[in-house]
Amino acid sequence: MTESTQSHAMPTPQALRIAKLQRVQDFLFHGITQFFALSVLIALLGIIISLSINAWPALHTFGPAFFFTQEWDVVFTSDFRRSDHSLYPAFAKTTRDNDSIKLAKSLAINF
Repeated sequence: MTESTQSHAMPTPQALRIAKLQRVQDFLFHGITQFFALSVLIALLGIIISLSINAWPALHTFGPAFFFTQEWDVVFTSDFRRSDHSLYPAFAKTTRDNDSIKLAKSLAINF
């Protein structure tokens, strides 16, 4: 085999420019993608910290039982919802009616 038939030719200057441009574009894409991925993680961490700070009084008062009991829930654990001053019955009826209407609309749209 002669050297002229082998495909070990040097890249052209245009191919080198394209390769260099693609390398820069890859570097920029990697940097921008990493920046936004880290910003999402930082935002999520901020949300978790904010929720923890705002939930601390309830967690401090009720302890781990806060997650497993309804002792902390005034509406469902006392006579509050049965009192004359309660808006619970009106709220529950309105919410139930709104949910029924939304469900009916969504079924009508889907079929």
